[in-house]
Amino acid sequence: MSSILTVGAGVLVSILTVCFLLFMVIRGWNNGIVHSLVGILVFVAAFSIANKMSVSYSSQFAKAIEPMITGLVDNASMVAIGQKARVVKDENGEKVELPIEVPEEYDGSVYSACLLSFREIGFDEALSERFALEIAGEHDGVDAVMREMITAKTAHVAAYLIVFVMICVLLLVAAGALINLFNLAIHFPGFEVISRTGGALASVFLGFLILYGVSWLLRFLGAVIPSGSVGILSVFSENNPLIGLTLY
Repeated sequence: MSSILTVGAGVLVSILTVCFLLFMVIRGWNNGIVHSLVGILVFVAAFSIANKMSVSYSSQFAKAIEPMITGLVDNASMVAIGQKARVVKDENGEKVELPIEVPEEYDGSVYSACLLSFREIGFDEALSERFALEIAGEHDGVDAVMREMITAKTAHVAAYLIVFVMICVLLLVAAGALINLFNLAIHFPGFEVISRTGGALASVFLGFLILYGVSWLLRFLGAVIPSGSVGILSVFSENNPLIGLTLY
């Protein structure tokens, strides 16, 4: 049943994605090339500024988050390497413990333990490998210290994301208000078709950037939104250009 729901969610997301891009075409055609180009510049600038501010202010916030997630991260880490049973809900909503299984990929090393732990927490493969390598380079034991390092890394990522999203949304809302205030939806006399066509193309490009932004955010949310339920959005996770503008 869960697999059917996942596939169904993926189809729905794919349909919504196509509808969103069609909306961006119509929007760009109506608003013209000036409005669409300014939208692209605003989006890229907001993404870059949000990243810089998040890097500067997330560390202190992470210290406040860490105590709140310690138990969850410890549990995920132990479940990931077969030190604790996984608890799931059955058809009646009752909690059931599954048999403990040690993954074949776990070879007793810090790297494999961290890799499996970060996957269990919900990070995508690239992030899990990156974080596992960082911890394996600093520590050599599969123990409580390793779990503390996993918790610290997870808290910092969570703090970074929260600050990033808040700043990015505020910047985009403020910029959108200014764009509407100056009424940049203009068409040049004698060049209306060019303006509208260029606006549609630029707006689609902005739509792709937005979808890349959503795909970037999904890299951290695997525990909440399974990769199989994102449909066509999975295409945007490959060679995502926005990763170069962010810390993660």
